[in-house]
Amino acid sequence: MARSPVDMQPKHMPWRAFFFYNAAGGITWCASVIGLGYFFGHSLHAIEKLLGLGGVVAVVSVAVIGLVAWRRFEKSKLHALEAEDETAPPSAPPAPPA
Repeated sequence: MARSPVDMQPKHMPWRAFFFYNAAGGITWCASVIGLGYFFGHSLHAIEKLLGLGGVVAVVSVAVIGLVAWRRFEKSKLHALEAEDETAPPSAPPAPPA
């Protein structure tokens, strides 16, 4: 899940830690996408030869539909959790010191 400085502010995450984790995540993401493209880019011709152009289009379409369905499911879970938080009774204020 992607995080932004606005998301981390309520969690009181120090800016240096956020910057470090953000940079590390970006470098990891770039390296993995480039690596997957490099290793699987050569096999696209073999898959196309095996399945034909229609099969490749079908596989990509199913992958995109699955990704969209997964994103909607995750979003609905998030909305359900937010609705649950809104309906929860407020917590009691802390007791004054004795």
